[in-house]
Amino acid sequence: MDKLRSIKIPYDTRAILIERINRFLARVELLGKQRESSEVLVHIRDPGRLEDLLFPRNELLLQHKRRKNRKTEWEAIFAKNNSSWVLINSGFHRAIAEWAFEKLELFNSPISNTLAEQRIGKSRIDFLAELEDNSIVAIETKGCTLAVNQKALFPDAPTKRGARHVSELIQFMTNGSKAAILFLIFRAEARCFYANKEIDQEFADIFEQAYKRGVQIIPLQFYYDAKEEWLYYKGKLPLCKK
Repeated sequence: MDKLRSIKIPYDTRAILIERINRFLARVELLGKQRESSEVLVHIRDPGRLEDLLFPRNELLLQHKRRKNRKTEWEAIFAKNNSSWVLINSGFHRAIAEWAFEKLELFNSPISNTLAEQRIGKSRIDFLAELEDNSIVAIETKGCTLAVNQKALFPDAPTKRGARHVSELIQFMTNGSKAAILFLIFRAEARCFYANKEIDQEFADIFEQAYKRGVQIIPLQFYYDAKEEWLYYKGKLPLCKK
C-alpha cells in the first residue's frame, strides 16, 4: 500500500523527559542549542496514564506555544516508542477524524455533512454525520496510545466518561439511527485492537454490548514520520480474537 498522508504535525524541538509532575504537567530537558535554561515545564494534553511512554529519559517531540494564560510555553506532541513515535496530544484528534471522513470509505454511504460537538442524551458526542443515503450517524472519537504484545488497547486508564459515551451511542441507535466509534491507533506495532478489560472492565463490558448491538467499531492505525513531519495512515486494524 502506498503511503497515505493524513495531517501535517510539525514540532519545534526534541526533549528528554525528566519527570511527569502530574497528569497534565512534566519537566523536560530540551535538546539542541538553547539561549535560556534547557530545563522547562511541558503541558501534557492526554488524559491517559501513558506509563510506557512518559518515563524518565524517554524522548519527546515538543511544540512551542506563545499564547497568554498558559503555565508553560511548551506542549508535548509525540513520545518515542522504540523506533517509532506515538501521538500523545488529543488536540489533533478532531483534525485526524475529519481527514478520515473526507478521504476514507468508513460507511456504506459517503458522508455529506458533519457537525462537531453535538449533544445526545446527557453527553456531548464528537460528531453527527449525515450520509448521502439520508441516514444519521453519531460518532465518538477515541485516541489509542497503548499496545501490549502487538494488541492495541483502549483505554490505558479507567474512563467512566468513555463508558457513558458508548452507552449514549447504544441508546441513540434505538431511534433507528446509526452509531460508530472511531479509534485512532497511534501504535505502529499493533496488529489488532480491542477494549482493555484489564484496566477498565466497565468500559470493556459496554464496548462488547455496543459491538453486539451494531455500533460500528472503526480502528484506524497511523504512524508518524518525524523527518517529513507528516502523520500517515497505515490501514484499518481488525478486532483481536478473544
